[in-house]
Formats: sequence, structure tokens, C-alpha cells
Amino acid sequence: MGATSFERDHELTVVNNERDMVAQIDRAPGRIHDGTYGVCESCGQPIGKMRLMAFPRATLCMSCKQREERR
Repeated sequence: MGATSFERDHELTVVNNERDMVAQIDRAPGRIHDGTYGVCESCGQPIGKMRLMAFPRATLCMSCKQREERR
């Protein structure tokens, strides 16, 4: 019973992560068009070039992402 519950929770986490990723990808063309692609949604500072190269759908700069993950 516990293993089944764990697997279900894991599957739901994966689905939610994928849903978030698709939403980020869907918003990217609008952000490019608006000129806000590469700008942190939290602080408004530019997202570093290396971060965007590694993670093109990034919406937060490294500082804001680290702060978000600590919460």
C-alpha cells in the first residue's frame, strides 16, 4: 500500500513538473515578442546568458531561483 501511494505521488509530481514546463514553453514566444525574454520575472534583472543557454525556458535569474528553492 505504501509503495503504491509513493508511486502515485511520484507520478503526480512528474505530471505537474511537465505541465509547468509546457506552460513555460508556451509563454516563451509571447515573452520574446514583448521583449521580456531573458528578464527575471521576480526582480526584473537580466537572466545570465549562461543560464539561458543551459536552461532556455528560465524565467528567474540565479539569485531569485536560489531564493525560491530555499523556501
